[in-house]
Amino acid sequence: MTSWIEYFTDALKSQMVDVKNRGEKIIKKDLIRERVRYLNLNERQIKVLEYLTDNDSITREQYVKMFDISLRTANYDISEIEKLNL
Repeated sequence: MTSWIEYFTDALKSQMVDVKNRGEKIIKKDLIRERVRYLNLNERQIKVLEYLTDNDSITREQYVKMFDISLRTANYDISEIEKLNL
């Protein structure tokens, strides 16, 4: 019986950690949307900031493919984000 209780509590703990992590990501994305609302960013820039809450980085080439845009547009978008220290 004790080993079953240990197994059950370990599984419950694992699920709670997963729910916590998912909740934190959702909150971060909501905070990004709230904070950038007044910064005059375009939808691509907002989406890439949300993408970065789940990923450590993004290359310009990935950005180009993600939004089907030119490298010049990607450079502009990313430089605007960098200027704002986001």
